[in-house]
Amino acid sequence: MEPEDAELMRQGTLDFVSFSYYRSTVVSAKDPDWHLLGGTPNPLCVEKTPWGWAVDPLGLYYCLNELYDRYQKPLFVAENGIDAIDQVSDDGVVHDDYRCDYPAKHLHVIRGAICLDHVPCIGYTMWGNVDLVSRSTGEMVKRYGSVCADMDNKGDGILKRSRKDSF
Repeated sequence: MEPEDAELMRQGTLDFVSFSYYRSTVVSAKDPDWHLLGGTPNPLCVEKTPWGWAVDPLGLYYCLNELYDRYQKPLFVAENGIDAIDQVSDDGVVHDDYRCDYPAKHLHVIRGAICLDHVPCIGYTMWGNVDLVSRSTGEMVKRYGSVCADMDNKGDGILKRSRKDSF
């Protein structure tokens, strides 16, 4: 970084703010690691993923309002999605209604933030496209995508891809 770069940064502004949203958690002042990814599952959220992540669309609504109030810039939800243990049915298709339902609930609250609160949310991207090895668990059984990749935790499979219902 050069000395003149600092002045350029002071003059520049953001066009929009992007963020990822998956779940809500709660923290305690007594928890020394409150700032890390862990946290305690939100006790107000009844629905959870197989890995215990709270499904909390209302939390996204609050985030949109808080971020817009704070930065007064258009918002872009860069990542939002659900992890699940998908099973290929006898007909060769993964019937993942939960993966269809998850973005529908989150898009509903985005619409509310736009229409009711005038929050300028300019985009939304679903995570993910194709099943992949989970960064958090190192497993293939933890599925994310709307396209099934034929691979298991041991690395067996030919990476054949097929559409899930959520595709």
